[in-house]
Amino acid sequence: MPEVDAIAVVGLAFGDEGKGAAIDFFSRLFPQATVCRFNGGPQAAHHVLTPGGREHVFAQLGSGLFVPGVKSMSLETVYCEPLAALHEYRILEDKGVPLSGRLRFDEQCPVVTPYHKALGQLRELARRNRHGSCGLGVGELWQDERGGLPVIRLADLKTTGRRELLIRIRSLLGEKARTIGRVDHPRAREALDLFCDEQAFDYYFNKIDEFLQTAECAPVHVEPPVLFEGAQGALLDARHGFFPYVSVTDATQSNKLPAYRIGLIRAIWTRHGPGPFPGEDERIVLPEDRCNRTNFWQGPVRRGWLDLVLLHYALSFVQVDALGLTCIDHAQGQNYFLVRAYRFYSPATDAGEFFELDEKGEAIRIRRLPGTIAEQQRLTELLELCRPVLENHPAPVFDEGTGDSSGLADYLQKETGKPVVYFSAGPTALQKTWAGPVRWRPAAVPSRLTFTLHPGDNP
Repeated sequence: MPEVDAIAVVGLAFGDEGKGAAIDFFSRLFPQATVCRFNGGPQAAHHVLTPGGREHVFAQLGSGLFVPGVKSMSLETVYCEPLAALHEYRILEDKGVPLSGRLRFDEQCPVVTPYHKALGQLRELARRNRHGSCGLGVGELWQDERGGLPVIRLADLKTTGRRELLIRIRSLLGEKARTIGRVDHPRAREALDLFCDEQAFDYYFNKIDEFLQTAECAPVHVEPPVLFEGAQGALLDARHGFFPYVSVTDATQSNKLPAYRIGLIRAIWTRHGPGPFPGEDERIVLPEDRCNRTNFWQGPVRRGWLDLVLLHYALSFVQVDALGLTCIDHAQGQNYFLVRAYRFYSPATDAGEFFELDEKGEAIRIRRLPGTIAEQQRLTELLELCRPVLENHPAPVFDEGTGDSSGLADYLQKETGKPVVYFSAGPTALQKTWAGPVRWRPAAVPSRLTFTLHPGDNP
C-alpha cells in the first residue's frame, strides 16, 4: 500500500453520506491527526456515535474530537458562527470531551451573525416555493461576500472596533430585511424584530469574548497528518447543483487538497428537502434516524436508489481517488435497484443539450456542466421530468474482510474506474472496513487494520 500524508472525505450525493462517521473512524486509526474543515459552516450535521454509546452531531467543529489527541482546524473557506461554535464546545465538554488547546479557526474565516440567520429565515419564509434552507444564515453571508459587501472576519472580532462593525452589519442586513417586509408567520416576525432588539445585541457581543477564549483564531498552517472533512454533498454545489435547490458550498475545493480523496456514496440515497431526485422511491424502508428527520427548515427526508447518472455527474467536477460505500445495512432486506438511466415522461426537445441519450432516447449521462444559473435551472427542470430506469442488483452485504460480498463494489469500480476502499454498515467505527492506503509514516504495515478504543468508547 502507498504511504499517504492526508485523507480527504467528501460526499458525492445530496449529503448524509456519513462524512462525520468516516472522519471519526480515520481519527481512531491515526489518533494524532488534525481534522481540517475546508468548506461549509454551521449548517453541517455530522453524526458520530462511538462504540461506547457517546454521540454528537458535529456542526462547526471537526468530527474527530471524541479521540484524545485529535485537533479541529478550520480553513479560511469555512463560515464560522461563534455562538454555534461556543454552544457546541459546551455540549462536548459536558459529554466529557476536553477541548482546551484543540480548536483553531483561521482568522480570515467569514463570520455568520444572528442577523444573517434572521435575514435568511425571513427570506425563506417569504418564498412561495421553499428552497429547503437550513435556516442558519450561511446563504446570506455567501451572497454578501461574493457581492463585495462588508463581511466580518474572525480577525475583526479581536479588534477594538468590533462593536461599531457589528452595528454596521446589523444595519445593512436590517435594510435588506425591511425590503422583504412583514411575513405572516410567527418565526418571520421574530426574525424581523431581532434587528431592533438591543438586549439580544448585547448578549451576542458579550458571547464573542467567550468564543475567543475557547478557540484560537490565527493564521492556519496545515501539516500532516491531516484529515480533511468536507461539508454538504457535491450535488448541492452552488455552481454545479440543481438551482435553486443548492447549498452555498464549493465541492470543488477538495480538488485542490494535497490528499488521498475518498468520495462517499450511500447504498440507499437520501435527500433532505425539495429538489429533483429521480431515483426517489417511497417503497424504500429505512430505519428510524432521530438525527436526520423532517424539520421545519429543510423539510422531509426522502429516499431513493443509488443513482449512476448523478454519480457520474458528481465525478465530473469532484476529483476523487477512490469511493466509499456507506449505509450498507440500510440496503439489506430490500429488493435492491440501481438507477441506470432516465426516461422523460414529458416532451423535452432540448434534452440532448444536457444529456447523453442512447438509442432508446434514455438519458444515460449528464453531458456537460452548466455554465450559468439559467442552465442550472433548466437542468433542474429536466431532471424533474425524468423517471428512473432501474436495474436490479443483489443488495450489498457487509463483510469485515472484503467490505462488500455482493459484488456491488466491483460493479461500481467498473462503472467509475474508482476502487471502493471504505465500507460502512452501521454508525460506529466497529462497523467499518478500510481497504485503502494504510501507511502514515509508520515503520511497518499491520496485517489487519485495528484502531484504539478510548475511555467511554468500550463496546
